Amino acid sequence: MVGNDIRFSAGALVISGGLFAIYRALRPFSDERSLLGGAAFGSAAWLASHMLAIAAFSLLPLGLLGLQRSLRGTSAERLLLSPSS
Repeated sequence: MVGNDIRFSAGALVISGGLFAIYRALRPFSDERSLLGGAAFGSAAWLASHMLAIAAFSLLPLGLLGLQRSLRGTSAERLLLSPSS
């Protein structure tokens, strides 16, 4: 069962990273103070890229939770839970 959890969390992190890369490649960038910005916001590419970002942000905490669970009971757990200075 633990192996499946690790594979799921690793897969969630990989898919999330891939979706973020596709988001950056697909999103139209333009001057947001002009009509070009309005046209970019109204495009299908803008909508699709942001839907991919939503999916990526949804998978990211699942992957990070799995990473935290896989580090439980190891020497790296102390570093994971210590507050940053």
